Amino acid sequence: LAAMASQAPGHFLTLTAKRLLALYDADLPEELKHTEELLELFPGDQHLEWHRARNLSVLGRYSERLEILKRLADKPDADPACWQLYAQELGSDARQHAQALYLLRKAIRRNPLYAYIYSTLARIRAAQRKFDETLQLFHFAACVEEKDEYLAQDYFYEARAQGKTDEAMQFLQKRFERFGADSSQPARTYYTACVQEGRYADAFNVLERAMKLRPDDGELITYSA
Repeated sequence: LAAMASQAPGHFLTLTAKRLLALYDADLPEELKHTEELLELFPGDQHLEWHRARNLSVLGRYSERLEILKRLADKPDADPACWQLYAQELGSDARQHAQALYLLRKAIRRNPLYAYIYSTLARIRAAQRKFDETLQLFHFAACVEEKDEYLAQDYFYEARAQGKTDEAMQFLQKRFERFGADSSQPARTYYTACVQEGRYADAFNVLERAMKLRPDDGELITYSA
């Protein structure tokens, strides 16, 4: 990085390297600084704006984050993900639920296969105590984006909170059987669910099966240890 900075201090690769190193070091002010420098080179870049908004949120500058998300959502050519992120932010305030739901429905019409729209909608329904719909939406999100561990975990935890774990456990089991040879992540998610349910023999059996499917997966072996 020092060599890059000496040869091309303002180059976007140098600034990107600085931002990633700050991210690795969990140096949020420094990460924000380099993100804003990159935005000077690429004004309006959506991904950089999202990173900036995330930094501001963690740093407690909530109003600035909200302003960025609103600006991105109000663009005529806004990506549905911008509507989803802004709705997610609004969803924490019950007074803003109507606006959040409007944005989410608009996002669904534009991109019905963007799973995080449904998980955001599920959280709003949970806040409104519409629990049947909440569980259905989390399940649907996990089916739409079937290789996303966070969505699968959200579905399981909501099912567990409602005392309806049987179907969710079957979902995680089948998901492991389908994708277990391709990645260790479905096994780890299913293992965690088994532990949460006190099914320790099943949990360790999942890890044994996963290691047989992926005998050279060092990360999985370390996790199992």
